[in-house]
Amino acid sequence: MSSADAENEKQYERACAEIAEALTAARSFDMKHLNRLKKDVSRKYGLRRIPKNSDVLKTLKDIDLREHLRRKPMRTASGVAPVAVMSSP
Repeated sequence: MSSADAENEKQYERACAEIAEALTAARSFDMKHLNRLKKDVSRKYGLRRIPKNSDVLKTLKDIDLREHLRRKPMRTASGVAPVAVMSSP
């Protein structure tokens, strides 16, 4: 690993930590806000890529926010959501 790669990795880790701190300070969660925050911090640190939620999760301490970042929205085709119904025999 070259020194430039190592420095870029450090910048990436700092960016993830800053995103986690900003989310904790905000105490509210909105995906639009998170995506905007990730873009702004990536630009600030001059990153080549935007940090993934999983990388931000590694530095995040707040359990409630961790659950929001882990969750993936369910996609539906034509607005029809699959539902499982179990009846007793």
